[in-house]
Amino acid sequence: MAALVEDPAQASSASASSSPHSGGAEAAGVAEGEFPLPWFMKGKMEPEELRARLGVLQAKYPDVAPGILWRFLLGRKGVVEKAQAMFEEHLVWKAAHIPVDFRSCRDELEKKKLYFNGEDVDGNPVLYFRSSKQDPQTRDIDASMRMVVYTLESKFNSLPETGQITVFIDREGATKKNFDPELLKLIASSLGNNYPERMARTVVYPTGLVFRGIWMIAKMFLDPVTAKKVHLCGSIEDVTQHIAPANLPRRMGGTLPDEPAYYPWQGEDQSGDAGQAEA
Repeated sequence: MAALVEDPAQASSASASSSPHSGGAEAAGVAEGEFPLPWFMKGKMEPEELRARLGVLQAKYPDVAPGILWRFLLGRKGVVEKAQAMFEEHLVWKAAHIPVDFRSCRDELEKKKLYFNGEDVDGNPVLYFRSSKQDPQTRDIDASMRMVVYTLESKFNSLPETGQITVFIDREGATKKNFDPELLKLIASSLGNNYPERMARTVVYPTGLVFRGIWMIAKMFLDPVTAKKVHLCGSIEDVTQHIAPANLPRRMGGTLPDEPAYYPWQGEDQSGDAGQAEA
């Protein structure tokens, strides 16, 4: 998504936790300058074999940053043919959806329901989605998706090709009328197909018994790796396992402002495009 990585080590510099609890990568035993082996690939494929398969993709796409290809390879569990097909489909999607003119989703952006604020315990930026500001009866689903892509692209342009984020679904103040399964399904599909291995974890707070019951059913339809990255939190103490108290907004007992002081779309010129990025 950002400019091509000159040094592959740069792309692997965005480290995360080594356990499935965080959805991060395991760097132990990986030589300097090489990409880390994710926890979900340990015991399934030797690091040397996975890197050799990355080389096959690099030969097919010599102008694409290796960190980008690495993520697509991981997104298809190391199967080169599937990773190539996934990347080709992504290129078609990218040509149709990027760059995003912020004016095409300005109404959704100005509701300030989706924004980055602070970082998680591994140093990954945190993307907040304020469920209480979502109204499936009045939103335009296409504009909502453009809002998501615009916000992601604005952040990924400044991250390494293997950089990750944490998604925080903030359900404080939300009711049944804010639940938007159609949009959530579209977001999950777009993220999975076009931003593989960008999500370190998803934190959902607060969650009661009803929501947990819904989740138990929903996760059966998710990839097991993705499902393990979702953490339902019933208390702020649960949240602080993933985001340090100092990096939480004040309304949750933290020290950060409840909303960022600046949004990427503020001050956009007439072109209004989120910069082109790779993946």
